[in-house]
Order: sequence, then C-alpha cells, then structure tokens
Amino acid sequence: MSYVRQTSRETYYEIEENGLLSEQRFKVYSALFRHGPCTAGELAKSMTCNGSGLLGVGGTRHMVSRRLPELRDSGAACELGTRVCNAGGRNSIVWDVTANVPDQSLIRRNRPSKEIRDRAVFEGRACHTYWKQNGGSHLGALDEVLAWLSGMDR
Repeated sequence: MSYVRQTSRETYYEIEENGLLSEQRFKVYSALFRHGPCTAGELAKSMTCNGSGLLGVGGTRHMVSRRLPELRDSGAACELGTRVCNAGGRNSIVWDVTANVPDQSLIRRNRPSKEIRDRAVFEGRACHTYWKQNGGSHLGALDEVLAWLSGMDR
C-alpha cells in the first residue's frame, strides 16, 4: 500500500463513519484511497481483480468513470494530470483522493428531484385524462413517459 497522508486517512474515516457518499461513490472513493493515484481503467481493474469484487453485479469501468467526476465535483477527489493508462494503453486522467470532506451540493444531479418527478407525473396524468376525453392520438407516448417517471427510484 502506498503512503497515505494522515489528513486523507482522517477524511476517509469521517466519510465512512458519517455516510457522506452514496454506495457507488464510496466504493470508488475507497478503491481510489487504497490504489490511487491511478486512472479510471486501472481503478476499475483493481476493483474487479484480486477477488475483491467491489464493482459488484453490473459494475464496469464506465461506472467508475462516471463516479470519478462526481467525486471531483464534490471535492473528495482531484485530477493530477494525464499519462498512459496501464489497463487500457491510452492517455488518461490520473485521479487521487483529497483531504476534503465531500460537499454533496456540488455534485450535479443526473435526474430530476423527487418533487419535480411527482409534479411531472401529476401534470402528465392530467394531460392524459384531457387527451383521452378529447380523442387525443399521443396516449401511447404519454403512457411511456408516465411509466418512466413513476418507476424511478425515489
């Protein structure tokens, strides 16, 4: 294991104890803490090799690649530059943890909030009822949108 700064170790334990990151983000952060600095490809490889199985079912290099910018945006990780990735052979960003506690408000959300989804479902159902009563022809597409909005994790 490479040398880890004491401040990073303290931050790691604070993040772990207080549940400051989602499950996927913490898996990636934890692996980066142990194996960094490294590229996303190297990190994904380290998470799937050696029997660690940290990526779990459906986990891929792409999941790791999506979580790293989120960790950067929150202040928990940083880009150190670029070099040729030992896992993929291409020029890639090198990532490492910081001594910062993540600020969740800085992470961009990829989906609408529960309030926005609930409002969209409500308004969509109202439109659906109106179109149905007035012989609308777009009911199939609207049904798909409503099903998608209603089925999102809350």
